Amino acid sequence: MFLSLLQSSLNSFLPLPGLDHYMHEYEKFIVHWMDSYALKKRLLITSFETLTNENSGVFQAKRVANWLNRLDGVDVINQKYVPCLWRKVINHGRYVLQKLSNLLSELFGAGTNECPIR
Repeated sequence: MFLSLLQSSLNSFLPLPGLDHYMHEYEKFIVHWMDSYALKKRLLITSFETLTNENSGVFQAKRVANWLNRLDGVDVINQKYVPCLWRKVINHGRYVLQKLSNLLSELFGAGTNECPIR
């Protein structure tokens, strides 16, 4: 009950757009990108899972870089830096955990399975 009162109060002050509004905005976004580039340059299909996968991620990041590099007005980093960029940005969480694991191994000896942080 409290939430419905709060929502009705907020709606009177701040009319929040509904799903229809956001769907229309998304449609405008897609139409812009689809209309802005030639047909052969429009589409690159990948997935979050493939892009963040330890085995396929760097390859997918290179595909994205190559695809973006074909577009006018888009500057892409040198291909040799893509693996580093992937580790630091796309797969940052895993990279940080590996660095932490390495640090803990150095501090408390390699091969320990117990985490000293409680």
